[in-house]
Amino acid sequence: MKPKNKKAGLLSIVILTFLTLTLVTATLITFNVRGKKTVEMTIANIEILYAKEELINFYTDTIIETITKENPRITSEEFQQKFKENLKLYETNGQYTINEMNQIPDQTTKIRIEDGKLTFPITITLTGQENGVYATYTYTKTFQQEIPTQTPQETQVENI
Repeated sequence: MKPKNKKAGLLSIVILTFLTLTLVTATLITFNVRGKKTVEMTIANIEILYAKEELINFYTDTIIETITKENPRITSEEFQQKFKENLKLYETNGQYTINEMNQIPDQTTKIRIEDGKLTFPITITLTGQENGVYATYTYTKTFQQEIPTQTPQETQVENI
C-alpha cells in the first residue's frame, strides 16, 4: 500500500497545533482577567465585614459602660434586661443599625457578674455581598467590665 499525500497530514497537524495554542492562550487570559476582579471584590467585602464588627463592638461596649456606670451594683438578670432595653436604641423601624445585631439579644443569657467583673461572650456571624461575591465571617468576642463591689461611701462607713 502506498501512503497518501504526506503534505495534507502535515498541514492538518500544523492547523491543529495552532488552534490548540490559540485556545490555551485565550483561556489563560480569560482566567487571569476574571481572577483579579474576584479578589478585589472579596477584599472589599472583607473590609466591610471588619467595619461592621468594629461598630458592633463599639455599640456593645458603650451599652455595657452606660449600664455599669448607672448602677454598679447590678445583678446579672437586671443587667440582661437593661442591656436589651439599651440595645433597642440602635433600632430604627424594627431594624438594627447593623442587621447582624439582631443576634445579640438571644445571647444576653451568657452575661455573668462574678467577683466584681462582668463578662459577656458573644458570637456574631457577619455576611456581605457585592457584585455577586459573598463573604461570611464569624467571630467570638468576650466583653469584660470591672464593676466595683462597694461604693467609696460604703467603704468609709465600714471603717468608722
